[in-house]
Amino acid sequence: MNTKQLVVVGLVVVAVLAVIIVLLVTGGPPAEELAEDPANDVTLSEGPAPPKQHSLADVRSARVYLEASQVVFEAEMATPIPTKLKNQTLSWRWEILEGGSATWILSANVSVGSPIASVLSTQGNYGASTNDDTLPGGIDWTGNTLYVRLNAAQIENFPGTFSWRLETSLDGDRGDPKSAEVSDTAPESGLGQYPPP
Repeated sequence: MNTKQLVVVGLVVVAVLAVIIVLLVTGGPPAEELAEDPANDVTLSEGPAPPKQHSLADVRSARVYLEASQVVFEAEMATPIPTKLKNQTLSWRWEILEGGSATWILSANVSVGSPIASVLSTQGNYGASTNDDTLPGGIDWTGNTLYVRLNAAQIENFPGTFSWRLETSLDGDRGDPKSAEVSDTAPESGLGQYPPP
C-alpha cells in the first residue's frame, strides 16, 4: 500500500471515529419523543349521563414531530376512534407553551359529520379550522391513532420550538353542559417537547 492509500485509509478511520464519538456524546441521533401513558387511567367527572365507553378517551401515547415540512400532532388511543358519535363528543386539546405560558391551542373533535381540527393563538388574533377550510393542514385517523397536521410555516408567529400537553375528553351528552366527562392527559407528568430532545 502506497503513501496516498495510507493517507486515505487514515482519513476514513478518523472520520468514522469522529462520528462514533459524536453519537456517544450526544446519545445518538435524535429520536421522536413518545409520551407513553398508562392504560385505564382516565378520570370521570361528576354529572348526569356519564359516557359508557371510557376507553375512547384513554390516551396510550402521544407525540409531536416534523414530517415532510408539516408539524404532526399524533395521539394513539386505547380503542379505535369512531367516525361519529351519538349524543357524545370526543375531543383532543393540545396546549402549546412557550416559556411556561400557553400561547397556542390545537384542538380536534369527533361528534357528528366530519372530524374537525382548529388552531388558535391565545395571544393574538389568529384562528383557523378545517370546518371552514382555513386551517393550513388537515386531520385524519387510522384505527386507534389520530393525526393533526399543520403547515406551520403558513401560520404567522407559530413557534418553531415549544412544550406541549395533550388532554382528551369524552362528553357523555353534548346537549347538556352539566353532563359527566371522561378525560385523560399525556404526558402523564411534565411536558412533551418539540422538537424532541
